[in-house]
Amino acid sequence: MTKPLVGMMIIGLMLALPFFAAADEELPEELENIEALFDDEEALVKAAREFHVTQKALAEADFDQAVELVEREERALAEEKYEEMWRRYGLVRRAYDEVLERYPKNPLALTYMGELLYDTYGEEMEAVEMWRTAVSIDPDLSLAHNNLGIHYCHIGEYERGIEHLDRTLELEPENPDFLFNLAQIYLIHFRIVADLKDMTEKEVFEEAMEMSRKAVEIEPDDFELLQDYALNYFTAENFGVEVDWAEAARAWERAREVAETWDTTFYTWLNEARSWVRDGDHDRARECLEEALEINPNSEAAQSLLAQLDDDDNESNESNE
Repeated sequence: MTKPLVGMMIIGLMLALPFFAAADEELPEELENIEALFDDEEALVKAAREFHVTQKALAEADFDQAVELVEREERALAEEKYEEMWRRYGLVRRAYDEVLERYPKNPLALTYMGELLYDTYGEEMEAVEMWRTAVSIDPDLSLAHNNLGIHYCHIGEYERGIEHLDRTLELEPENPDFLFNLAQIYLIHFRIVADLKDMTEKEVFEEAMEMSRKAVEIEPDDFELLQDYALNYFTAENFGVEVDWAEAARAWERAREVAETWDTTFYTWLNEARSWVRDGDHDRARECLEEALEINPNSEAAQSLLAQLDDDDNESNESNE
């Protein structure tokens, strides 16, 4: 069964399943523990958020299992997993409904509910309105600013979006996620950023790399941040900027130290090799490719790059004879 059919199946289930129960219905068993917190606003919001984080992780696992089952043509079992996934999200939505019924002006609850609506249910306008309300209540709520910034950049309102993302770093300059988000906007939309901030494209690149570097210094064990920082060196070609490719290679080494799966480890070896090639160090590039092929002997990318190194070295040797 193909991926598009998997997607169609998901959409069908989304339309078929009840997403959430009315707030006046009896609480599901999974939410009974929050009832004791109804009179404690801060504790209630915290409990709902923790429930959201837990259920999201479980729902994502349900989704992954469902995709595997669909690919094995075990449709009935896949549908059970999809139903369980949406049941979990429905519980989270119900939890936030209970919070907002009692505390409709709680900015964190509005922000969290907005994230659920935006990311899971596709109710973008409702989510954005919640985030706007949240920052009107608490202008210093960095998470709501972050969400609005990403949304506005996503729909092409870059000036508005970058203002919100700048605000997140004014409020939390050491937040690695906020640093990462703004760095990516700089690197992807660098011409727009350069115009808005009256910067050269080289300055945009350098500032983005500094934000990315700072993020990994704050969270040195976060593979995603380390990987993105290392990848960002390759974007230098878009800016016509010379970078230290040996440092890029070392960035891949640092990412590999915290890689947890064979494929991510392979990926770091392959990209470290690409960095050493750009640095002109073919011997170290070859060592990295041999390590990569130990993990995945059938990698066409690694085989092709190794063959290219062989051809280049042979041509160099012939020209020196």
